Amino acid sequence: MLLKNNTEILDLRGDEWQIDARVLKWRGMAVLIGFDTLYRLDRLSGRYRDITQERIGLRTVHSLSENKAWIYG
Repeated sequence: MLLKNNTEILDLRGDEWQIDARVLKWRGMAVLIGFDTLYRLDRLSGRYRDITQERIGLRTVHSLSENKAWIYG
């Protein structure tokens, strides 16, 4: 559900949640010329602590990278 201020409400199943992200950390000359670390959130998923529930429970996974935008750190 998308609200008027671009806030989205997502349903997550399970006892825990996990955010997967990509991190682009520059080294060497790139750092010297001012390149910053970049982040991109990829997906949000629900998880279960109990292994049996994790195997048979309903899973929820939501994509967070539809616009493929990188965030400067």
